[in-house]
Amino acid sequence: LDWAATPLGPAAAWPTALAHTVALILAARIPMGLRWGRDLVLIYNDAFAPLLNDRHPDAFGQSFAAACPGLQAAFDGAEGSQMLPGGVIMKWGRFRAQIDTEVQLTTVFEKPFPNACDSFVPTPYLNTFSKFKDLWLQVVGEPSRLGATVATQAATGDDQHLDGFNWLAFGR
Repeated sequence: LDWAATPLGPAAAWPTALAHTVALILAARIPMGLRWGRDLVLIYNDAFAPLLNDRHPDAFGQSFAAACPGLQAAFDGAEGSQMLPGGVIMKWGRFRAQIDTEVQLTTVFEKPFPNACDSFVPTPYLNTFSKFKDLWLQVVGEPSRLGATVATQAATGDDQHLDGFNWLAFGR
């Protein structure tokens, strides 16, 4: 894929968090995907592709609204879930608060997964442009059927912060 032709621009200019998250997703054997940036560009791995049915491979690298018309409204809430083929459950949500220190935050799912959460991916959210591209979030330990814990890096300057994060989880 020619990333420079997508709203994300050339991969060499990506924030570290995006580059690492994409590498993690593409290497995973379980279905994983994310929507990134202002245009919510859809990035997913081979295991996720069957969940998109006939939208794959055209959906990869496209805005979520263009790749999955009609589904964006389902994702606009603070938290939601969707049953996917094969009994896989997809959940999504967001945490909004300024984070300007090293901290661990626990996300508790409104409705727990019946059996297990197999994957939890947080992505940084910046409400305003920041010159810092190395802010990151990391999942601490293994996610449970009830939720997951996320750690943030320590701020190195007064103007370095996150405005929260979005998350996507898959389970059964």
